[in-house]
Amino acid sequence: MFRAILMFCHARQLQKNTRHETSNVYPDAWYVAASSHEVESETLFSRVIIGTRVTLYRKESGEVVALADRYCHGGAPLSLGRREGDCVRGMYHGLKFDSRGVCVEGPARERRKCT
Repeated sequence: MFRAILMFCHARQLQKNTRHETSNVYPDAWYVAASSHEVESETLFSRVIIGTRVTLYRKESGEVVALADRYCHGGAPLSLGRREGDCVRGMYHGLKFDSRGVCVEGPARERRKCT
Protein backbone atom coordinates (compact mmCIF):
# COMPACT_ATOMS: atom_id res chain seq x y z
CA MET A 1 0.00 0.00 0.00
CA PHE A 2 1.30 3.46 -0.92
CA ARG A 3 1.31 5.96 1.93
CA ALA A 4 1.97 9.53 0.96
CA ILE A 5 3.30 12.34 3.10
CA LEU A 6 1.34 15.46 2.21
CA MET A 7 2.38 19.07 2.77
CA PHE A 8 0.09 22.06 2.56
CA CYS A 9 1.98 24.81 0.76
CA HIS A 10 1.14 28.48 0.74
CA ALA A 11 2.92 29.10 -2.55
CA ARG A 12 3.27 32.88 -2.25
CA GLN A 13 4.47 32.67 1.37
CA LEU A 14 6.94 29.91 0.50
CA GLN A 15 8.34 32.03 -2.32
CA LYS A 16 8.65 35.06 -0.02
CA ASN A 17 10.37 33.11 2.78
CA THR A 18 12.90 31.29 0.62
CA ARG A 19 13.64 33.91 -2.05
CA HIS A 20 12.95 31.34 -4.76
CA GLU A 21 11.02 32.42 -7.79
CA THR A 22 7.83 30.45 -8.31
CA SER A 23 5.26 31.37 -10.87
CA ASN A 24 1.63 31.96 -10.03
CA VAL A 25 0.75 28.56 -11.50
CA TYR A 26 1.25 26.96 -8.06
CA PRO A 27 -1.95 27.24 -6.05
CA ASP A 28 -2.11 27.10 -2.26
CA ALA A 29 -2.85 23.40 -1.95
CA TRP A 30 -1.78 20.01 -0.61
CA TYR A 31 1.22 18.49 -2.40
CA VAL A 32 2.73 15.01 -2.13
CA ALA A 33 6.10 15.54 -0.46
CA ALA A 34 7.24 11.91 -0.44
CA SER A 35 6.06 8.37 0.06
CA SER A 36 6.17 7.31 3.69
CA HIS A 37 8.96 4.76 3.18
CA GLU A 38 11.27 7.41 1.67
CA VAL A 39 11.51 9.36 4.94
CA GLU A 40 13.55 7.14 7.24
CA SER A 41 13.94 7.54 10.96
CA GLU A 42 17.68 8.26 11.11
CA THR A 43 18.39 10.33 8.02
CA LEU A 44 17.50 13.65 6.44
CA PHE A 45 15.70 13.53 3.10
CA SER A 46 15.66 16.39 0.60
CA ARG A 47 13.03 17.04 -2.06
CA VAL A 48 12.00 19.96 -4.28
CA ILE A 49 8.34 20.92 -3.82
CA ILE A 50 6.83 23.64 -6.01
CA GLY A 51 10.29 24.96 -6.82
CA THR A 52 11.58 25.02 -3.23
CA ARG A 53 13.99 22.53 -1.66
CA VAL A 54 12.65 21.02 1.58
CA THR A 55 14.32 18.77 4.19
CA LEU A 56 12.11 16.00 5.57
CA TYR A 57 12.84 13.79 8.56
CA ARG A 58 11.08 11.84 11.29
CA LYS A 59 11.04 12.79 14.93
CA GLU A 60 11.63 10.03 17.48
CA SER A 61 7.82 9.71 17.75
CA GLY A 62 7.63 8.93 14.00
CA GLU A 63 6.03 12.27 13.14
CA VAL A 64 7.33 13.75 9.87
CA VAL A 65 8.92 17.22 9.94
CA ALA A 66 9.48 19.49 6.92
CA LEU A 67 11.94 22.40 7.04
CA ALA A 68 13.34 24.64 4.33
CA ASP A 69 16.51 22.94 3.06
CA ARG A 70 18.50 26.12 3.44
CA TYR A 71 20.95 26.88 6.20
CA CYS A 72 20.21 30.31 7.65
CA HIS A 73 23.79 31.51 7.21
CA GLY A 74 25.43 30.95 3.88
CA GLY A 75 22.51 29.18 2.21
CA ALA A 76 24.07 25.69 2.40
CA PRO A 77 21.60 22.77 2.31
CA LEU A 78 20.34 21.89 5.79
CA SER A 79 19.94 18.30 4.55
CA LEU A 80 23.75 17.95 4.61
CA GLY A 81 23.55 18.15 8.40
CA ARG A 82 22.56 15.39 10.80
CA ARG A 83 19.65 14.48 13.02
CA GLU A 84 20.18 14.80 16.77
CA GLY A 85 17.09 13.57 18.58
CA ASP A 86 14.17 15.60 17.23
CA CYS A 87 16.51 18.35 16.01
CA VAL A 88 18.77 18.93 13.00
CA ARG A 89 22.35 20.18 13.32
CA GLY A 90 23.60 22.10 10.31
CA MET A 91 27.19 21.36 9.37
CA TYR A 92 28.05 24.87 8.20
CA HIS A 93 28.47 26.45 11.65
CA GLY A 94 27.03 23.73 13.87
CA LEU A 95 23.74 25.50 14.60
CA LYS A 96 21.01 23.21 15.91
CA PHE A 97 17.35 23.66 14.88
CA ASP A 98 14.23 22.20 16.47
CA SER A 99 11.33 20.73 14.50
CA ARG A 100 9.82 24.23 14.06
CA GLY A 101 13.03 25.54 12.48
CA VAL A 102 13.99 27.57 15.57
CA CYS A 103 17.71 27.72 16.37
CA VAL A 104 18.10 26.17 19.83
CA GLU A 105 21.88 25.85 20.02
CA GLY A 106 24.86 27.55 18.49
CA PRO A 107 28.43 28.52 19.29
CA ALA A 108 27.35 31.57 21.33
CA ARG A 109 23.94 30.38 22.57
CA GLU A 110 22.75 28.73 25.73
CA ARG A 111 21.48 25.18 25.15
CA ARG A 112 17.72 24.65 25.12
CA LYS A 113 15.66 21.47 24.95
CA CYS A 114 14.44 20.59 21.45
CA THR A 115 10.67 20.41 20.96
